[in-house]
Amino acid sequence: LSLQTYPKSFVIVLALYLYCFTASAQESILKLRITDTNGQPVKGAQIRIGDCGKSVDAVSDDNGCYDYRAMTSDSCRTIRVHVAHFIYASLDTIVSFSAKEEQTLILAPVSLNEVKVVGYRRISKVNAEKTVFQLDTKGLLETARIHQALCRLPCVIETGQGFTLLGQSRTAKLLLDGIEIDEEALRKIDAKDIAKVEIRKVGNNEDKYAGEINLIRKKSRTMQIKGSVDVSGQMITPGTEITPDVSYRSDKVEVTALASHHYSYQSTNLTTTKDGVEQLRSENKAHVHQYYGGMRTNLFFSPKWMASAGYSISGYNTYRKSMLSMVGMPDSHPKLNEEYTSHFANAITRYNPTPRDKILAKMRYFYYTNTDKVDVPTPYNYRGRMHELTGEVLYETDSLRLFGLSHSSTIGYKSIYRHHLLTTSSMIYNTYVQQFYLKDWFALSNRFDLLALLRGEWDSYSFSQTHLKHFSLLPTLTLNYNGNFGSLSATYNRRIERPSIDYLNPEIYYLNEYEKIKGNTSLSPQFTDRISIDYTGQIQNSYITVEASLEHTKDIITQIYKDDHTTATYENAGRDRTYRLNVGFSKPFFSNALNLNVSIGTAYTVLSLSPAYKTGALIMGRNTGWSVTSTLNISYMAPKNWFFDLSGSYTDKERTLNATTYMKPMLNFTVQKSLCNNRLDLSLMYMDMFAWNQYRRTVYRLKDFKQKSKYRFATSMLFITLSYRFGKDFHKRSVGDTIENDDITTK
Repeated sequence: LSLQTYPKSFVIVLALYLYCFTASAQESILKLRITDTNGQPVKGAQIRIGDCGKSVDAVSDDNGCYDYRAMTSDSCRTIRVHVAHFIYASLDTIVSFSAKEEQTLILAPVSLNEVKVVGYRRISKVNAEKTVFQLDTKGLLETARIHQALCRLPCVIETGQGFTLLGQSRTAKLLLDGIEIDEEALRKIDAKDIAKVEIRKVGNNEDKYAGEINLIRKKSRTMQIKGSVDVSGQMITPGTEITPDVSYRSDKVEVTALASHHYSYQSTNLTTTKDGVEQLRSENKAHVHQYYGGMRTNLFFSPKWMASAGYSISGYNTYRKSMLSMVGMPDSHPKLNEEYTSHFANAITRYNPTPRDKILAKMRYFYYTNTDKVDVPTPYNYRGRMHELTGEVLYETDSLRLFGLSHSSTIGYKSIYRHHLLTTSSMIYNTYVQQFYLKDWFALSNRFDLLALLRGEWDSYSFSQTHLKHFSLLPTLTLNYNGNFGSLSATYNRRIERPSIDYLNPEIYYLNEYEKIKGNTSLSPQFTDRISIDYTGQIQNSYITVEASLEHTKDIITQIYKDDHTTATYENAGRDRTYRLNVGFSKPFFSNALNLNVSIGTAYTVLSLSPAYKTGALIMGRNTGWSVTSTLNISYMAPKNWFFDLSGSYTDKERTLNATTYMKPMLNFTVQKSLCNNRLDLSLMYMDMFAWNQYRRTVYRLKDFKQKSKYRFATSMLFITLSYRFGKDFHKRSVGDTIENDDITTK
């Protein structure tokens, strides 16, 4: 028989099986070295290895070493090691069998009264500027991505919109060696490539973000090339995703490239009632295509001169069919075709005059287009676009001596120009933002340190006959105390949030007869003052974080109803005062095989309408009350390369001046298996596994009647993913962080 007599799929599966069998049938060596707390070898230590049900006993040699050998196909990825010695405390741990480097196990001494002395690794280093975590990948697969490791970090919370820091309502900015990245690129980074994670509560020039998560890669290795391909399919509703990436490094050049395409079918519905009588019923079915492609090149001319350039394109195309049933009107079946495309290019050059000083110059260009083709109430094309050009220069030093103290300082200037075409208007809108900032960190004593950040911003707006100018002073001050009990810090921060381009649109955007939106060209920025007190402490290998905060926002940019109950417009119409208390706790169990990370928080919010709008607005003008939020992440590393992860989140309600939205919990479950010497991963992920989170209810706070809306979203999804890796591991170097303009929101 020839291969031609068999189906092609059978031949492919057979070839893949033979490849995995061949790759697996290799001998691997686990190198162990036993030392005391001073780094001296421990001779004669009794070693017992548990490997997938097998037990092997051995003794360390004169150098404290022992090499365990076994066939890869007969062994687990992780094995349990028990070490005992008559003058040291026994040690039980789990080590990676696939590790190439020698693994050192440290034995702690036993006191004369036979009390065991156990030492625990320091989890973090805290000062006023940042908290630094040494990334621990124990309890994760060798092929784990960085987002799986971040979920185990104290005070880091994964949400459906990204990652947030404990106590914050907005997502954190993501950086890789100081370079801004999106969540899509982050999910392709291997956890084993990251040495540490820096958490900053306040960034140099943040606006729409709250804090920063900066991933620091391990030091460079030799010239290598590697890549991966992830292929996913949805099992409940139609959907596919493919994400290839490749990286190359030489002594002078680094190149990384990433692409993705995602297709999904989404079905949602909405029901709106007025005084208990149904007014609107909507059923929507959408086909969504999302795409992304990006490339970055780093050039290392000399130890002092470096440069980087990158380009990316992303967007989506949505085709939606709806069925609208409204009181007093015949049923309609509107269609919508929405297209969004963005182009992003940036360049950085860095010069290091000394090892402790940096000078950086950056350029950024961003362009997007957005088109909505609708046929209700009449056929019309809504379109918008924006050109943005940004330049920034900054100087960083940690060698400054002033008033007898060592300072780590940054001084910078940033200029932004934006040229807009509003979504439903042919008129042009121009904005300018000039920003100057100065940051300084220094230690006052062995216990106290201080961070001061001062930003001054000038912005101007020009639209038709409207011309607006603003000057904003945005200070941040953090005082931190490191004691034997942990770290205690107090922070004051003032931030600005500018209106997005769509909020300024003076024409009416039609959704249906009960939902229309009209912008306001006279909107001003909103400002938030935040005061917080934070405590972080380590108890053995457990980590606890507590934060209490007060936020006061004036001139809130919010939707209100003025002329009728169906057309909402944007105004600087209110104030918000929110009190929050949040607690986070993380702890590993069973030598890091099981990891727990939980958080719970409560908030009391007082939203009130400004006096100038109380008479003319059609809303109640006040919305107050408590809300609760909680998160959960439990992961377990099982024998034979099996990994299980259970994550959940719950926020009971969200408040605006107009309405209160009630939500339900979301619970996700993932099981992952590594095959073929970690070349192949198979995973199954069930999002919103009990389908609770897809149901929401909004109660509007209107003066004349009671209005409620019930929603069902497509949140429950089952994915099966196959990931294949090729090439060898290496670590990339960084030139500097790109420019990130986060003061407005596009799509």
